[in-house]
Amino acid sequence: LEDAPSPMQQHAIIQNELGRLYDGEGRAEDAVAAYQRAIVIDPNYILAYSNLGTVFRSLGRLGESEEAYRRALALDQNNSPTHTQLGSLLYVQGKYREAIGHYSIALERDPNATTQFNLGLAHMARGDFSTARRVYAQGIARFGAEEAQRIGAVASLRALEQKRPSALEIRQL
Repeated sequence: LEDAPSPMQQHAIIQNELGRLYDGEGRAEDAVAAYQRAIVIDPNYILAYSNLGTVFRSLGRLGESEEAYRRALALDQNNSPTHTQLGSLLYVQGKYREAIGHYSIALERDPNATTQFNLGLAHMARGDFSTARRVYAQGIARFGAEEAQRIGAVASLRALEQKRPSALEIRQL
C-alpha cells in the first residue's frame, strides 16, 4: 500500500489517460490541455511531460515538444523512451550530433531495434558513413534483417542514401 498513488497523483493519472484518449481520437489540443492539467497537479509526472512532447510534435510545435521532453529527462535522466523521442525530434530538426547522443543513451539503457537503426540514420545524415554502416550491421546482427525491414529502417536507409551527394557533387561545392 505504500506504493499506492495519492489521491492527487490518481487525479494526474486520470488527466494523463484522458490526454491519451483525446490524442487517439485526433483531438490534439484537448490532449495538450489534459496533459498540462496532469502536470499542474503533479509537476514530477514524467509520463505526462513525455506525452505532451509527443502531441506537441504532432502539432508541429517542435520547440514546445523539445521543452517537454527535456523536462521529462530533467526528472529522470534514465528514461530511455524519452531519450529516443527527443533524439527523433532532434533528428528531424537536423541536429544530428545531439540526436546521436540521445539515441546512444537510450540504447545503453534499453536496447531496441528502432533506436539502433535511428542511430545509424543519424550517423549517415551527418556524413559519417563508416559509423552508420557499423551501427546498421550491429543492429542487423542483434535484431535481425527482418526486423529492420519491418520497422522501415531499410527503406529509410535507401532514401537517405539517395540523398547522399556523389564525389563529383562534393568537389563542385
